Amino acid sequence: MLGTRSWYARCWMVTNFGYFPALEHKMTLPTGLIFCGGQSSRMGRDKSLIQYHGIAQWQYAVNLLAPLCSRIVISCNAAQAKQFKTEHSLLVDEPKYANIGPMAGLLTAFRAYPSCPFLVLGCDYPLVTKDDLKVLLEGRQPEVDAVCLYNEAGQREEPLVAIYEPSIYPMLVSHYKRGEYSLRKVLIKSATHRIPPNTPRSLLTADTPEESKQLFETIRTNRSNG
Repeated sequence: MLGTRSWYARCWMVTNFGYFPALEHKMTLPTGLIFCGGQSSRMGRDKSLIQYHGIAQWQYAVNLLAPLCSRIVISCNAAQAKQFKTEHSLLVDEPKYANIGPMAGLLTAFRAYPSCPFLVLGCDYPLVTKDDLKVLLEGRQPEVDAVCLYNEAGQREEPLVAIYEPSIYPMLVSHYKRGEYSLRKVLIKSATHRIPPNTPRSLLTADTPEESKQLFETIRTNRSNG
């Protein structure tokens, strides 16, 4: 079903005999939204261009999302726009959202595609797998505003590995108007389904050259162990 233009999220009814699928709800296949717009100040270079897997990380994210989404949109800031040579849509943060972090990309995306759900993936998650993303798709429910991977060790939501339904937009706008730009806080205050990743290392990221070096080593070790 994931290869078609729509897929079905099953709702489960509780009975004395356990669980069984009661209804099938048709849901729109999400748009893949790749976040590349971070400042990367501590890294000292653009994190979307690091080649953990032999290609730029933004392109690796494209390859992960493309089979699962209706289309791909690359979210970036104005300074990055010319560096992406791609057939996919490029969406530059609106100027009024400058310097507010990832919320800028999501607000810009909902203003450009107001009826679309978004499967968001930050470009600095090189160990996230397609299976992790499929779990998010399977976790969608009609009454839920968002589905995200959940870091059980840190007890926190991962807002850049998540699906945002159009129903969350009013909450985003409300937080923006109050000067609260944390997507994690938006998830906490919304109807959010939290799902642990297949393995904790899926959520490893790097913000400094030292952490990036460690990630390269982890990836090499994983390949060696096959």
